[in-house]
Amino acid sequence: MTSISALRSALFGRAIPISKSVQFAVALGMIVLIAYPAQASAAEHWPRFRGPDGAGVVSGTTIPSKWAAEDYLWNVEIEGVGHSSPVVWGDRLFLNTATNDGRDRRLIAIDIATGASIWSVDLNLDSNHLHQKNSWASGSPAVDADVVCTTFADTEQFVVSAFDHDGELLWRQDVGPFDSKHGHGASPLLVGDLVIVTNDQLGPSATYAFSKFDGEVRWKLDRASGHTAYSTPLMIERNGRKQVVLSSSASGVTAVDVADGSEVWSTRGFRQRVVGSPILAGDFVIQTAGQGGGGKDFLAIDPYGKGDRKAGSIVKEMTRSLPYVPTPVYYDGKLFLWTDGGIIVCLDATDFRRLWIERLPGAAFSGSPVCIDGRLCAMSEDGTAYVVSASDRFELLGRTALGDPSYSTPAVANNKLFLRTFHRLMCLPGQD
Repeated sequence: MTSISALRSALFGRAIPISKSVQFAVALGMIVLIAYPAQASAAEHWPRFRGPDGAGVVSGTTIPSKWAAEDYLWNVEIEGVGHSSPVVWGDRLFLNTATNDGRDRRLIAIDIATGASIWSVDLNLDSNHLHQKNSWASGSPAVDADVVCTTFADTEQFVVSAFDHDGELLWRQDVGPFDSKHGHGASPLLVGDLVIVTNDQLGPSATYAFSKFDGEVRWKLDRASGHTAYSTPLMIERNGRKQVVLSSSASGVTAVDVADGSEVWSTRGFRQRVVGSPILAGDFVIQTAGQGGGGKDFLAIDPYGKGDRKAGSIVKEMTRSLPYVPTPVYYDGKLFLWTDGGIIVCLDATDFRRLWIERLPGAAFSGSPVCIDGRLCAMSEDGTAYVVSASDRFELLGRTALGDPSYSTPAVANNKLFLRTFHRLMCLPGQD
């Protein structure tokens, strides 16, 4: 492993002090101790893109249907631009952003009580071509009690990094060139002591499992190459074993054993791009794909093999009124498909009957909805927060102008709603 001081010089655009005690601990291969409790309630944390299990669902917090500027606990400017969604552990929020045309990819830590910056670190990469709706910081970090992990890529390198909660670099790995027409955007996943990183691209593709403590590659699964995929993996359990569900156009939807990276089951591939992430909706894994700004394919998959079905069997396919970029939400037996064009579809999640379909006129979405105590919340591209009832009938509860465009997904933790726009981060306290 490269020394901490050498990595600091190579990666960071400004000096970041690293204590001798930390250097000593890393040198001995010890675990850096983090000043957070080993166990805490789920309401305190939003550890990955779309929160616990990637479901985008939280209870115990109630948000208003609409709000005004004076209702924010804080509203701060974020230097640079990015579509990364916030992640939260305890009293700290972590976020990716990018400056200098993507040459400085930045991880920042923010105090959730005040919005004040605690620290930031810059990873120096090169600029690269992007889709007009992408950014150099679209992937979200992943966090647990020990580490904060990020992934960034340019044409020549795909960098995976891990930091402690005080911003000290623990390790960095470069898995090689990244070949994509539209840039990078997938997010990592922490499972136990592993960091799961997907790298589905036009060039050689693979999924990696790194040790979160030292960056050692525990396993690598080579994948078919095709359209770059932007989905964040989903962790499920079957027969007492943890599996990670991966999605891409070339490989379809695949379940992999977390212990060794062996493939458990796989579906057909997609003709279109996979941008939205897989979710577990009751007994089924849901994955969508699309192109040209709209969803074109929907798979509902039995990941367990119930009855006479084999695990990985496709139980439902659809091709209309689907999201492309936004990830669906499952809540209270219902599946909500919030499309890029502002159409919301509510399905019964047992048989996929349509319960209702409605449009939000004039609205477009690149972020995903989340469900907060029975209320769906999503931010439109023009920077309007919509709140809709997550029930068996459509009800638009309210809308609030945020004053800045957004392609991001909200986060919820510690009875607070966090909204990231192109240039700002806002914190709205929940209602008692």
